[in-house]
Amino acid sequence: MKIIKLHSNELKEVTDLLSFNNLPVEDINESPVIMFGLYDDYTLIGCVGLEQFGEIGLLRSLAVNDQNRGKGIGKMLVSFLEKECPDKGILSLFLLTETAEEFFAKQKYLVIDRAHTPQELKQSAEFSYLCSDSAILMMKKL
Repeated sequence: MKIIKLHSNELKEVTDLLSFNNLPVEDINESPVIMFGLYDDYTLIGCVGLEQFGEIGLLRSLAVNDQNRGKGIGKMLVSFLEKECPDKGILSLFLLTETAEEFFAKQKYLVIDRAHTPQELKQSAEFSYLCSDSAILMMKKL
């Protein structure tokens, strides 16, 4: 298995996986979103995305296919993304979730009040229109 950075012409499988998991896909092909895919041979197992806003990162679009859930794949993808961040100057990661609060809490992400959302993140598609107001905001200092 290996994790690779995906280019816009490689995102069809990712958008299918995200759609299957009821995650937004509308802005996946847009430049601020960097997508990574985990492949076993030529099969997409999971994906995770990153948007950077200076020293702040937005973890998004984490999904694992049904056949590989419960095998630590999500944790592997989050860990990979966290290791990528320092080289990019990212000091903390934020995310919005409606279904995975417990998973991210196990990865040491803390729930924070949405009133404390950094201004840079408020401009992102995730915060402005893709995720509902009921989504939980979480963050982790790296």
